[in-house]
Amino acid sequence: TPCGSLLRWAMADSPLRSTLLLVSLARVVAHGSTFVPRPRNAEPASRGSIPYGVRLYAADSGVAMATHNQHLCPEGGGYQTEVYPTGQCVPNPTTQPERPSYLFSLSPPAVAGRLVDCTPHDNCTAASLLLPGKTQIPPSDTRPPDAESRQSVEGVYDVEGVETVETGRNAWLTVFPPSSNCSRPPVTTYKLRRGACTQLPVTGDTYWTGGCRGWACQWFSQGCAAGCASCTGDAKVDHCPTATAPTLPDRFRTFGIGEATDWTRTHPWRSPGAAPVLDACGVAGGAPRDNSAPGGHPPPGHAWGARGSLLPPLASSAPASWRAGGVVEVGWGIAANHGGGYAYRLCPASAPLTEECFQANHLPFADAASTLRLGGGGEVRAPAADVSKGTVPAGGAWRRNPVPACRGGSCDAPQFPPPAGCDATCWGTSDNASIGRVLPVIVDRLKLPVSLRPGRYVLGFRWDCEATSQVWASCSDVTILSGGGVSAAQ
Repeated sequence: TPCGSLLRWAMADSPLRSTLLLVSLARVVAHGSTFVPRPRNAEPASRGSIPYGVRLYAADSGVAMATHNQHLCPEGGGYQTEVYPTGQCVPNPTTQPERPSYLFSLSPPAVAGRLVDCTPHDNCTAASLLLPGKTQIPPSDTRPPDAESRQSVEGVYDVEGVETVETGRNAWLTVFPPSSNCSRPPVTTYKLRRGACTQLPVTGDTYWTGGCRGWACQWFSQGCAAGCASCTGDAKVDHCPTATAPTLPDRFRTFGIGEATDWTRTHPWRSPGAAPVLDACGVAGGAPRDNSAPGGHPPPGHAWGARGSLLPPLASSAPASWRAGGVVEVGWGIAANHGGGYAYRLCPASAPLTEECFQANHLPFADAASTLRLGGGGEVRAPAADVSKGTVPAGGAWRRNPVPACRGGSCDAPQFPPPAGCDATCWGTSDNASIGRVLPVIVDRLKLPVSLRPGRYVLGFRWDCEATSQVWASCSDVTILSGGGVSAAQ
């Protein structure tokens, strides 16, 4: 969505719409997906939102925000904790112009825009819009926190090593238009109880990185390993008893490098392409049952385990047009970096979208390097680490994820050396705006076979993870024309 249309949508007379603009604050484990060409599972924001838990605290250096990858806020801190200076603008990354700018404060801002009070029920999804002379009316489908949980938010906290001291009851979060650097009038201000697990609704329209727009990165397969007949669909069960030994040469590892215990040995990237999947285009939430603990959630309007291969083509955009024998540009984005590697494949749109069909049309990379488009602007060329030994299909090239994840919880070192020109802000486990980290978009060029018949196809993206037993998938519609040359996906 262009920035202008997004802003007009967000500022429409609806508290829910303005609440949904807060998406940039939801630091959830949503992983990754293609964004060029736009996949079928990147659906419009009008489908609805998913609430996630967040806690705000007062910290010595500002406001600490602990975010979670599920509705609840388990003990032990959030998925990620960030500290922002009070009253200082947090701008959106240049690669994500649709996301808003925002700032945190421990007292009511002088200019608030629309004020949404989330405190009565610790739920911004159901909160009423507060205007002068209006009274908050508790929604009938929510219940206020009990006295014990309300008292529990007072005191001193240690959230993932961040010293937090509570001196009041509330914190305020002000959202500004995208790409405004907080210089234009605010859209919305949210009032939250400090320390309380508050539900913030997230829409897929501006979600995380480009690869996650429209909830595209909530379609994956959980519990997958080579040698198994199927994935377990259970975050607590990584693999079946018949999982086979790794086939990946060690130099392509992305996690656990040099560690005494080989804890990733059954994870998909250790045998690229060999692990089964629940669906070649992913399933909603990653499993046929509740998979929220590792960050899986079915996108609005879909049931757990709904098959991505059955999604219709996008009605909002025309398929990319490519020429047989040509070179095409594709790209994907990461929300949570699980290392591993990826591949692109084709399947005729008239055929069932299965792994067998995609494996029969495995696409080679056209270059020996990827382009990383940085969140702060600019690009970095990353030499490719392609592997075709021990892969499925046999001899098919898979590319190692060129963005190293964090080594250890403190994220003070990468799992492997990042490409030259990629500083500490373009590698890591996930975006962290408080330190300027924005994971880059990964752009590659593919070589299309001359023998491709003209017609409608589906481009399948598959990301085999090493840090987890998960496989991410996206499927995009493309039209193949006769001839050759260079094409850029639209």
